Amino acid sequence: MVLVAIKLMALVCFGYLKMTKFLDYIDQVFKPDGILAELGGRYVKEQHDYALYIAKTIVHPEKAASYLQADTGIGKSFGYLIPAAIYIAMTPEFGDKKIIVSTYTRQLQKQILNEDVPFIREVLNKLGLDNNLVICYRMGRQAFFSPDRTTALCHALIAADNSRKDELLGFVDTVKDMCKDGSGLWADYIEEYGDLPADIGIDDICLLHRQTVDNEAFEYHLQRVKEASIVVSNHHSLILSKQTGLDKLDIHTIIFDEAHKCREICFDLFNYRTSISDFKRLLTHLEDYKELTVQVNASWSLLNQFEIDLKNYPRFNHVEFITETSDHKHFAVYKEQILSFSYLFSKLLSKFLNSIDSENLDIKLSTLARDAESAISSLARWEQPANEYTISAIGFSKIKRNISLATLNVFASGIFGVIMGKLADRIILTSATISDSRRELSFNSCQYSLGLRSTPVLFEASLSPQHYANMEFVLTQNDTPSPVLEFSEVETTFHPEWIKNTVLMIEAARKTGENVLVLTNSHTESKTIGILLKNQADICIHESGHALKEYIADFKSGKCKTLVSCVAWEGLNVKKENGDQLISNVVMTRIPFTPPNSLIQFALKSGALLKGASNLAKNNALWVNQQDDVIAKMKQGFGRGTRGPDHSVKIWIADSRMPHNRNVKGNSALLNAIPSRFMNNFLNAEIFLQKKKEVFLI
Repeated sequence: MVLVAIKLMALVCFGYLKMTKFLDYIDQVFKPDGILAELGGRYVKEQHDYALYIAKTIVHPEKAASYLQADTGIGKSFGYLIPAAIYIAMTPEFGDKKIIVSTYTRQLQKQILNEDVPFIREVLNKLGLDNNLVICYRMGRQAFFSPDRTTALCHALIAADNSRKDELLGFVDTVKDMCKDGSGLWADYIEEYGDLPADIGIDDICLLHRQTVDNEAFEYHLQRVKEASIVVSNHHSLILSKQTGLDKLDIHTIIFDEAHKCREICFDLFNYRTSISDFKRLLTHLEDYKELTVQVNASWSLLNQFEIDLKNYPRFNHVEFITETSDHKHFAVYKEQILSFSYLFSKLLSKFLNSIDSENLDIKLSTLARDAESAISSLARWEQPANEYTISAIGFSKIKRNISLATLNVFASGIFGVIMGKLADRIILTSATISDSRRELSFNSCQYSLGLRSTPVLFEASLSPQHYANMEFVLTQNDTPSPVLEFSEVETTFHPEWIKNTVLMIEAARKTGENVLVLTNSHTESKTIGILLKNQADICIHESGHALKEYIADFKSGKCKTLVSCVAWEGLNVKKENGDQLISNVVMTRIPFTPPNSLIQFALKSGALLKGASNLAKNNALWVNQQDDVIAKMKQGFGRGTRGPDHSVKIWIADSRMPHNRNVKGNSALLNAIPSRFMNNFLNAEIFLQKKKEVFLI
């Protein structure tokens, strides 16, 4: 007994000494005259604090989550990568375990691997630690090209239009080269060339889950992961860890950078809207399998009868959705039909999938298997019991009246916590924008929406550099009309007075002689505003179907002085060719409220969601869901002009919904998007075109 106690005490002492040594290494790197500064970096007190939070979370012995908000200028990537690398280098027993760094953008992944990792190796060398640890990326199959699928599709397109032969064969050759000697990722092709060729979508050319692997780059990157200690991945791949195979890794800690995107991704992944035509397409393919004939015919019978009954619905040509709340009598009948079809069709699909239970399928079968798995997931939602946050609906497209089955859960993102709880004990969520949209520091919204309320919290912190860049503001007058007159899924109608005022504001920013980044909310809006600007020769209007990168070279060289884009709110980190500040003016045309989700809007109005709540409570619920995302996007937009410590940017806001002070009711929470160190500048902002009061002397 005494011997056991002595051994336990020795282990505790060893752990304490190791922890002390670890934190000492962190201090050696991040202190004012530390290794980071010695190697050409700069000392930032808040980065030092941030790195310590990361280090203490990594060594924490129990399940926990840390929430670290860090503004632009902190240096997040070094703040989490250096502690992770040091810990691994000083822990021989780390073995096959992995620390996962998950990002939202491919740009950040490439920055980490191509720019940050070489520097980190220098840091480890300065500390006298082993700097040969393997750091690589890990993506799911669908992030990679399938050369065979790409080739088959391109030959089909050439057969339909021989004039595209050179274009499409050139595309095929490029894809094959990337899969043999490059990354093999379609995202890298899009970044380099702007977009996939016309009539080709990502779903048409990606490597499928059960498909025979025909991409050498994919196989190589799987091999590298086995050897790696730090693995750089993305949010989609981790959330879908069972499909991507990341659930098979022994994960020590997961660090989510750009964590504000996790909720949005979960919402997209775990809410479904599947058209009847998708089910028909599957049944047509399954007709080729004689052993399934009886079940296929029975499924066709149920589906056809369901479609006939819906087209005979008394209000078929007049409604967008049918729900239990909007028409209980008819919906109950239709739901019984859906459940009968779901039971039979799901059994049919499962039987088909079991008959081809293989990871090495040809293109046709792997595509069919993917669509079958998606259909099963979609139908399964109809079999789950309803609650106040979930709605099932039968939808009709506005023009062609195509029928679809939709299932919506406004808190679908809660599955994130369930998945992460199975992958790792230590989770770190970090971003410039993950705290609640209120003045006092709180991460309750993040914890609640991501299903992490039951996970113990280790650290909560918001870190902002005290001296980093400068920001001035120009606001539109309060009586400027709101931007949108009418919104629909087909078209947005803008207020002409708002357009006129916005164009005048952009022209005023251009008169400064410095580069201007105009942030819009849609390609249509970019075009509407852009064509009204003067001197079109030095304006780049980011058009639909083109990558932002296509315009950046001209923007950096000075050929383009004004860039109008709806996708440059985040991920744009550019400087002039000589390294100087590029963007001196950022114009936000509209507050970036997301377009209304038609099903959510309908569900709230009809009472299908938040049953028993008042209309005010329902509207507030919708606003709260949007609020954090809007503020996060605004913060990201502000940061496009402050990419260096000495940068100074003027922010122009052309939307009168942006309050001028905290006394304005309604949208005052939007002021939390303003970095606290610049709040006085904002409160003393210039009001665009405001007439100065005349002073009369008597």
